[in-house]
Amino acid sequence: MNGDENRPMSARPQRLIPPVLRAGTRRALLVGRHLWHELDRGQLNLHAMSLSFTTLLSLAPLLAVSFSVLKAFGVQDVLQPFLLSMLEPLGEQGQEIAGRIVSFVENIRVGVLGAIGLALLFYTVMALMQKIERAFNDVWRVSESRPLAQRFTHYLSVVIVGPVLLFAIISALTQFSGTAGQLPMVGGKLIAAFAHGVERITPYLMLAGTFAFIYIYVPNTRVRVTPALIGAALAALVWLFTGRLFADVVVRTGNYTAIYSAFAGLILAMLWLHIAWLILLLGASVSFALQNPHRVGHRSDAQPLPTAETALHLGSLIAEDFARAGKGLTAPALARQLDMRLDTLLPMLERLHAADILMHDDRDPPTWRPAAALDAITLERLIEQAEGMSANREESGAASAIIQRMHVARANALHGLTLRDLVSTPSKSHTENGDMPE
Repeated sequence: MNGDENRPMSARPQRLIPPVLRAGTRRALLVGRHLWHELDRGQLNLHAMSLSFTTLLSLAPLLAVSFSVLKAFGVQDVLQPFLLSMLEPLGEQGQEIAGRIVSFVENIRVGVLGAIGLALLFYTVMALMQKIERAFNDVWRVSESRPLAQRFTHYLSVVIVGPVLLFAIISALTQFSGTAGQLPMVGGKLIAAFAHGVERITPYLMLAGTFAFIYIYVPNTRVRVTPALIGAALAALVWLFTGRLFADVVVRTGNYTAIYSAFAGLILAMLWLHIAWLILLLGASVSFALQNPHRVGHRSDAQPLPTAETALHLGSLIAEDFARAGKGLTAPALARQLDMRLDTLLPMLERLHAADILMHDDRDPPTWRPAAALDAITLERLIEQAEGMSANREESGAASAIIQRMHVARANALHGLTLRDLVSTPSKSHTENGDMPE
């Protein structure tokens, strides 16, 4: 009898679905669950509200710096079309707002601002960029921002390179469309038809490219190109669809103008800025879920404190791997072996890294190893640093004496013990002599 005839009926349809489609469906459900948790958590909405207000205050200084860069290339006229495309959902109000912003920016003379005025101008731009980075770092679950010096050069490069990159994309697409339309041959007509199609989707391509640039360059972590492009493509689609819906439902009703009168344009601009930032952050969340499927799940802001047992098990895993001359262990692998959440483990790893107990490389994801010889890292220090502030907390009340006795007993029990004692078998590797890891 054929093996397929003995297979349960419920298993047969699964064979008809290609593995790629099954994997894609699972990944889509994973991303959807992650977006639901992030929206339910409320932080994305808070970041969007904060960024919309800050953007409204910092838009003129930001555009002034970008305008100066574009003016140096003699292409400052590209600023208004870009603003019009961003504010298109506002309809006539968007055109009016874009015209006033461009007029205001053109009247700013960066050369006569003086040292203090120029410093305030760049400070406003840097403050906006820092708030944007913090929002994206929260999406990517990165606790630390860039150092001050790196932050300045990084933000400045975004502000300067961004307008130049935008102009280069527009120029290339315009030149391609113009050249293709002048070709007389049959092949030229085909190219012209293709160029016409490219011209129609140019706003979408520009939007997706801008989003991908932001997703890759802004967070203080390594973002792979493919997840960034997928998140940017989805965010650009949602942006265009929401923009049309916003224009049809909100702007054309006229209710806002009737209620808010002269303030209608400002109210609509803030409302659209909030929606736009929320879409941008949702696209970043998609990129995060695609790159880190093992970290998807509802996260709680109150993480359980690591215990001494957890620290010892962690030290044992890393010491065993290092003694076998292994290549290091990734945080997801450690979390699986310790049977704990990655969001709980990562802060502990960062504390041990800051204390020069552990080190990691620049791989994606990074692998963790001891930062010193196994004999040089005591178990008492490992536990204290892993527990963080909880180990150094000042106790009071009736329990303080008992807690102090517990600390003394633990110190006596661990006296003289190092990571070397957590290795179960003798090592034949280079670590037998206590060599430092390279």
